[in-house]
Amino acid sequence: MTDLEVPTLFNPAHGRDLNFSPSLPDVMEAANQYKKRHNIQNGFEDKTRVELLLIDCQQDFCFPVLPVQSEDQGVDVSIRIAEFIYKNLSYISCITTMMRMHWPYQIFSPLWWIDESGKNLEPATVISSEDIRLGKFQPSPEVSQFAGTNYTWALKQSEFYVKSLEDMGHQLRIHPFHCLMGSHGSNMTGIVQEACWFHSIARGVQPNLQIYDTNPWTECRSVFGADYLLRWDGKGALDQKDTALVHRLLNNDFLFIAGYSGYHSITSTLDDLLHEISFIDPELTRKIHILTDCILSSSGTGADVIEAFEGYKTAGMKLVKSTEPI
Repeated sequence: MTDLEVPTLFNPAHGRDLNFSPSLPDVMEAANQYKKRHNIQNGFEDKTRVELLLIDCQQDFCFPVLPVQSEDQGVDVSIRIAEFIYKNLSYISCITTMMRMHWPYQIFSPLWWIDESGKNLEPATVISSEDIRLGKFQPSPEVSQFAGTNYTWALKQSEFYVKSLEDMGHQLRIHPFHCLMGSHGSNMTGIVQEACWFHSIARGVQPNLQIYDTNPWTECRSVFGADYLLRWDGKGALDQKDTALVHRLLNNDFLFIAGYSGYHSITSTLDDLLHEISFIDPELTRKIHILTDCILSSSGTGADVIEAFEGYKTAGMKLVKSTEPI
């Protein structure tokens, strides 16, 4: 079977329209006609399972509030992702979309921290464990609500988390508010949402959408869970890795990965996959295909992810373009 024609419903200009919102009845009518015309079978009947994992394909990344890329980069990636779905509709058995969702109070948000004058911190501020010990930055009094109103516990946990990140070679950086739960910016970009709906109806499968990164005490670089999970008092963990999702994804014959952003979510997710694969079967890396032109890097050139991608290629993963036929 060759690549399918892109349906007339697809309009690349919608990828540049922040306010574009697809109509599900219109998508349903177009997808049903398309399915009949091309005799497309249901995805759950596929003998060869191909899954597409989409990461953070949301308004606040495509039309950025985060100062990591230009808007043109974001919309171009969204358009390419949508076109990849349409052209490979008959091969993609299912699509899992991971959606980053945040609350106003999370450990990386401006509201979580205050300076010596009691003012909340500005985005891009880097917090060190020494800053906290010296009193330069402290958790805001409101943070105690997440520790049973025990501010001392909240202070110790916040400092412990920052120090644990430092031990891992990371820093805690304050982010602008983005992908807030229920906000317009948390929505999937319209052109990708339309393609996912079209796939769902044409292949007769339920779209799989999961939210993550909602724990106020942690930040998730990987879609599989938080950067650091443990409590300062040694009494267990604040969260856990979603190993069930890892195993389900690896149960496919092929797994394609695309989304935002290359040096944050994508590489951390791939690192977690490699970690789990090392315990199961290193040969599983051959299933994973990274859609390099459907990943938004955190720089204009993509130089920040090229080296990382080459490492994944060495490990056995495939680097492919969305224009290459499956």
